[in-house]
Amino acid sequence: MKYLISVGVNPVFLILEITKTSGIADFSQARKFMNTLKQMGCQFTIDDFGIGYSSFSLLKYLPVKYSKEILKF
Repeated sequence: MKYLISVGVNPVFLILEITKTSGIADFSQARKFMNTLKQMGCQFTIDDFGIGYSSFSLLKYLPVKYSKEILKF
């Protein structure tokens, strides 16, 4: 947070993208880290959610506001 302020970045305007794999690899650590940044005002999107192992039940435990869906026709 101190770094963001020192360079003049307001965390409210940040949307950080995580991959589904990184969020699930160490779920409790990812959730703790994301919640800390969310309290500062950051938002999150999750990428690659429509590929491979995905569980919508996990999303309710992560402070994810957006999801990028991969659609193949």
